[in-house]
Amino acid sequence: MRVQIRFLVAAAAAFSGFLMGPSARAQAVWIGNNTTYFDATNWQGGVLPANDGSATLDLSYPIGIDVIYISQNVNVLGIQFTGSGQSNYQLNQNFGTGATLTIGTGGVSVQSGLNPTEAFGIPVILSGNQTWDGTGGYVVAYDNVGEVGGPRTLSTMGSVYLLGGSTFTGGVNIETGNL
Repeated sequence: MRVQIRFLVAAAAAFSGFLMGPSARAQAVWIGNNTTYFDATNWQGGVLPANDGSATLDLSYPIGIDVIYISQNVNVLGIQFTGSGQSNYQLNQNFGTGATLTIGTGGVSVQSGLNPTEAFGIPVILSGNQTWDGTGGYVVAYDNVGEVGGPRTLSTMGSVYLLGGSTFTGGVNIETGNL
């Protein structure tokens, strides 16, 4: 009986995937064929990240400077910069689009350890309390950092720079490093 139930559950899951086609993933890895965020060929597997606050972006492109242009609002759980080399990323708003980048409780993490600079040239909205960890490099926000859904607290580790102003009201906790 258990075997039949397991088989039916597996068959139902496979069939629903067939009907729905490819779907957005919770862990999205940038491979960078060009500089457009909303081009599925830039993401591993050819699938755009979920845009509902559930995806974690893994920006681990090879050595170089990579600018990613965002033309409409993006809502992610968090962003990880995990490149093995000194990959410098800049997530920018396409000029005049009014796009924003909302980051949830997953925060921002620079893990490469080779001192890359990861920058936001787009207004950032905190949708949850979070940590920006720049211990493996630098995290720089050139535009406003705001909040949604109430006061949000930003905790920082390592080198984090808020250069464009901040309108979030939950405060900043400097755990280690510089702000």
